Amino acid sequence: MIPQNLTMRLNTFVPMVGNWSAFSEDGVKKTAAWSGSAPFCEVVDCGAPPTIPNGRVSTMTTTFASKTNYSCLDGYRLIGHDTVTCGAKGIWEPAIPVCYGMV
Repeated sequence: MIPQNLTMRLNTFVPMVGNWSAFSEDGVKKTAAWSGSAPFCEVVDCGAPPTIPNGRVSTMTTTFASKTNYSCLDGYRLIGHDTVTCGAKGIWEPAIPVCYGMV
């Protein structure tokens, strides 16, 4: 028997682009026609994360779900999150931290 529904699984770290609905024209017969265009997986790249004055950035990869760590040079304090993640829209999230001089 031909299934009436179709489920697609994509790699968790790759967003799917497009909408797709598929259905069986006839769930009883052994023939079926599917409608819609198949979605595709798009690699999202955030590019190199911004450098910060008086700080260091540690990046291995720049694609969706990649994480980047920030730290400050001696005598400076990190304000903000020390880890940012490449989001589905190609933007590092949350906001890039800054290093302030300690008084």
